[in-house]
Amino acid sequence: MAENCRGLNETFCEWQVQSEIRIRQHPCRSLPD
Repeated sequence: MAENCRGLNETFCEWQVQSEIRIRQHPCRSLPD
C-alpha cells in the first residue's frame, strides 16, 4: 500500500493529504516506510 503514495499516485496522495489535513488524517504518513 505504501507504493500508492509514490510514483504516479504521489500527486493524488498529496491532494488527499491536503483534503484530510483538516481532520489531521495523513493516510500516506500512516503507512510504514
